Amino acid sequence: MDLILKNPYRIVGILVGSTAREQERQIKRLKKFIAADQNPEDDFSFPALGDLKRTNSTVDEATSKLNLNIDKVNAALFWFMDGNTITDEPAFNLLHQGEITEASTIWDKLVNGKEISSKNASAFFNLATLYFNSAYKNPSFKEKHLEKGIQLKLKFLESSFITGFINKSADETFSISKINLQLSFLNLLLSQLEKSSIIATNKLIDILLKIDFSAKDEFLKSLSLKPIAEIEAKV
Repeated sequence: MDLILKNPYRIVGILVGSTAREQERQIKRLKKFIAADQNPEDDFSFPALGDLKRTNSTVDEATSKLNLNIDKVNAALFWFMDGNTITDEPAFNLLHQGEITEASTIWDKLVNGKEISSKNASAFFNLATLYFNSAYKNPSFKEKHLEKGIQLKLKFLESSFITGFINKSADETFSISKINLQLSFLNLLLSQLEKSSIIATNKLIDILLKIDFSAKDEFLKSLSLKPIAEIEAKV
């Protein structure tokens, strides 16, 4: 999934919530490795997720996408954040080592059959990102993984913990409602699904009908109006 594999945070090699100083330091460090035709092994790009080829050009492009608040938030929706050092750090260490299943297990134990809380909110968020990535892993598309990722991410985006997420991914001048944040997430996901042509829109509708979230009616209405608008445009 390009939203993850080509995510600006991944290309730069940082987590959601990294400070401007940390980001600047990482970019300078990364460019030194690129000049030496090497890849740093200890940043947060997690090579095990999929192919990653970084150049000065791609790093500069990614950096530019982490300048505006709305772009930073949109990119953050499909990456990882350190919300609970006690549980997230061990999972990130496993991802560094390429142990994706083991990292997933740590977060799964925190969310499976549990309500979202301050102790496991980031587990919902991060595990969803892993599910999105695994849905697109060869040899075949895994619709159940996509569905699980959507459920977990919307559970997080419906919670009160989105305030902390917004504060981590944007500055204090930025504000966005819960509904608009959910719509941003779903529209980005829809664009990715349409681009890949892997599942039909009605499949996405079936998944969303099973989930309760604030933007549900508005998003489903926009989906129903889209074919009409396309027909009118052709006419």
